[in-house]
Amino acid sequence: MAPLFRNKLYGENDIPLTCIDQIYGVNEEKKKLILGGQVKSKYPSKIIIYCKDLRVFQFCLTYAKEEEAKKIFQGIVHHSLEPKSLKCLFAFSYFEKAGPIPVTHRKQKTIMFESKEDWAMEMRRTKGHCTLVTANENYNISEKLPQFFFVPSAVSEEDINSFHGKGLPVWCWSHHSGCALFKASSLTVVLEDSVSQPYMERMLTAVAQTYLFSVKTEDLSSTLPTVQDIQQAYNKFKQYFLIDNATEFWISDVKWFSSLENSGWFDIIRQCLMKAVEIVECLEKENTNVLMMGKY
Repeated sequence: MAPLFRNKLYGENDIPLTCIDQIYGVNEEKKKLILGGQVKSKYPSKIIIYCKDLRVFQFCLTYAKEEEAKKIFQGIVHHSLEPKSLKCLFAFSYFEKAGPIPVTHRKQKTIMFESKEDWAMEMRRTKGHCTLVTANENYNISEKLPQFFFVPSAVSEEDINSFHGKGLPVWCWSHHSGCALFKASSLTVVLEDSVSQPYMERMLTAVAQTYLFSVKTEDLSSTLPTVQDIQQAYNKFKQYFLIDNATEFWISDVKWFSSLENSGWFDIIRQCLMKAVEIVECLEKENTNVLMMGKY
């Protein structure tokens, strides 16, 4: 039988620093969350490491020499909980040493959308008709937008440079019928209606002109949970998987399914999937352009 865990860089019990979510120290059966920058000369008798992939590791320091235990504990906390240079990350040094892959061994390239060619290739693949924007190559328009992106052909250069990219309909995907999916960041509330309203009307018109002069807007900020709600629900959800002893396991097992349901995580997934289906039906059945609005 093939092993369940297969990775060419690290083993089943190896923990990359970027995979560490939380570290707890245990002293006299009391568990305390360890925060970066607050580690002193003391060290716990046991370390519990919660990983972002929901693995849990425990390391006992009781039988280690005092100096060695301090070095182990402080080293783990220092390198995992405090900001570090990218060069210190696991396997980062392989990036330059590996070199280019020979053409004979190269598999089909994965499009990373980091160049004009990548975007143009995707536009040709979906048979869309939009204009490539290169003005943000050095992030002059907005740091939140990619260096290259497509907008409806009717969007003027003046509009592209307005409002630091907010409200600008960025192309996501084109349906084979001709309609397309766009996304845009909502304009700041403090802007006067006399300025923002004509601008947004021009953007909606530009999206509509992409196909059959039709467009439907979806304000995701008002129909889907906020980022804070999603983060809070996920934190509750993942706690039911980060169990480090038998007592906690049996306590949680009694009400396992109801606890997962009460976390709210499944409901958020349901809402997102329902909204995705709704948008797909607009593109597929109604042949309507869709503009998704939200806070990006």
